[in-house]
Amino acid sequence: MPTIQAAAAAGVLEYTARAGGDVRWVVSQAQLTLDDLARPENRLPLPKFVTLIEAASASTADDCFGLHLGQTCPLKDNGLPGYLATFAPTIGQALAS
Repeated sequence: MPTIQAAAAAGVLEYTARAGGDVRWVVSQAQLTLDDLARPENRLPLPKFVTLIEAASASTADDCFGLHLGQTCPLKDNGLPGYLATFAPTIGQALAS
């Protein structure tokens, strides 16, 4: 099963709370715990990460939750892949990295 670093979820819970969402409900919908998300190096099953974002969108009634979250979180804060993408001269090179 594909996984993603918990760092990719950086800001999801904070943004959810600021937007009036129910953080505990969002985490429970993804069948995760706050501890699962506390360490950026943890690996999360990709389907649970997707559910986390979808639940956050539903909880905040924000159909563009991912876009709005992305506007608040610098790409380089998303671990090594985000850091590489930040400094890649093209999207193609960022994806290749």
